[in-house]
Amino acid sequence: MAHDVQMTSTLRPLLVPGARLYRLGLNTAVIGSNPGTTVALRPGTLELLQLIDGIRDLETLQRLLRREVPEFEGHVRDVLVPLIQSGAVLPQRPPQLRMTAPLFTTDGPANEFARRLEQALRPAFDSNRNNPDWHIIISTGEPARGALEQFIIEGIPHLLIVLDEDIVQIGPLTLPMSTPCVNCYDEFRSRQEPRWSAMRSQFGTSRLECGVSLTTQYAAIATLLREFERDGSDSLIGQRLSVSARDQRRVHFGFAARCHCHLLAA
Repeated sequence: MAHDVQMTSTLRPLLVPGARLYRLGLNTAVIGSNPGTTVALRPGTLELLQLIDGIRDLETLQRLLRREVPEFEGHVRDVLVPLIQSGAVLPQRPPQLRMTAPLFTTDGPANEFARRLEQALRPAFDSNRNNPDWHIIISTGEPARGALEQFIIEGIPHLLIVLDEDIVQIGPLTLPMSTPCVNCYDEFRSRQEPRWSAMRSQFGTSRLECGVSLTTQYAAIATLLREFERDGSDSLIGQRLSVSARDQRRVHFGFAARCHCHLLAA
């Protein structure tokens, strides 16, 4: 991915994480191997690429390089700008995703999926789990909507995940009184599919087995991780993402005129 960057001394460049620096000959190196970015070597170039670590700023790099390679001429920015623009070098270390650990609420058949999801998300969670301030609700089949009302009433942010036959439905992420809730989704869905209203009254009336394959479960977990890494899950607000083993579909919806969360938000 190319970067549009304005070089300043506050930048702390580094090689793309996971990319190795290879020397191919006297005057050539390559960063990465998929397919990699070729770098023409001048005096000091290789040493500079070995110094960038996401901690040192440009002025520190300039000073160190001049000390280690006295014949280096020019400024380190002249070497790094093209490499940053090509995506081989990052202008700074990407921020690590850190989330407050959620509380998982599941029905019995969803427990194994919840365990896999929690294990995958654990590295991103803050270590303090004493006061979770949001919930991930995992249901086998669409849950009875009354079961979600308490989260709205108590103002608890929550993300709904539904194991639906062999599809995992992710969303919406609801911030009560601020963003559309699952009832808003229901009204949107009913306009697209009139039978949804009749089906909705039967949600949660019987216990279902989990029919989602492991392939689809892990595809959904990977998708959710991407959503968190991209924008901290903001892209799940007012949206539902359907993940199957074959593809993914995303629908967008807003506040429903007849939903009480719309009235509260107003």
